[in-house]
Amino acid sequence: MDNNKSKIPQIIHQTWKDHNLPEYLQPLADSWKNKNTDWEYRLWTDELMYKFVLEHFPALMELYQSYPEQIYRADLFRLIVLYKMGGVYVDIDSKCIKSLNTLFQKKTLFKKELILTKQPESHFKYQYHHLQKNRICNSFIASVPQNKNIKLLIDELEIKKEHNFAAYETGPLYISKNFDNLNNSKIKVLNHKYFNPVVDITNKLIPVLYRKKSALMILKDSFYKETIGVHYWNHIYNSPNAKRSLTMSSAELNKMNSINIFDWLNLFKRIIKNKLKH
Repeated sequence: MDNNKSKIPQIIHQTWKDHNLPEYLQPLADSWKNKNTDWEYRLWTDELMYKFVLEHFPALMELYQSYPEQIYRADLFRLIVLYKMGGVYVDIDSKCIKSLNTLFQKKTLFKKELILTKQPESHFKYQYHHLQKNRICNSFIASVPQNKNIKLLIDELEIKKEHNFAAYETGPLYISKNFDNLNNSKIKVLNHKYFNPVVDITNKLIPVLYRKKSALMILKDSFYKETIGVHYWNHIYNSPNAKRSLTMSSAELNKMNSINIFDWLNLFKRIIKNKLKH
């Protein structure tokens, strides 16, 4: 094995219900292919995902079919396909800014078998306080095949009679709460700037100032120097027609970016309130 390069296979995995991507998503999918011409690209449809699980993980078929919505299955599938094939999974509502080689040529990652990324701090500070320590996001996951940490995450999933919240049961919050059970010596957790440089600008639990800063970044298409990909938080499996950052006009983004004194005051109050808790 060559110790002078990453062990992670050069395969990009994305999922969507079929091969007919909406007009606003097609350029994003193309960006991963265009910026990574030496990588294999695979778009997994609902049908292809079903067949893959049936062929390679028949024991998980009951769990896979037990989920009430496709978002649960998409969460499980990204773990399954990475365990079997390895590579990089990235959400379909993400855009590639730089080649993935920019990341995987870093010597600090050569021995890492699982690469995760954090969510913006404000997502957990103002919404998921109890998971603020890890705040892992599953919109980007890179792994070697047969990864024991991925296997552990798959094995911890179980069939339930009732389902309430996919993010907590199979998604980013699920990984965050189980993170401390993993073998961290084989894992690299990237700063949010690499793949999650903006916040969910339609999430009203996040202070408006953070959302306006992200709206401006989206409007200017300008992010951090570390940024390799941008996740736009469109929640397309849950609400494909919702007004999100990808479908907002420049005028709407500009309006969101306008700052007034009340925004500053509200943010200041939130900061003080959080400091008093600690």
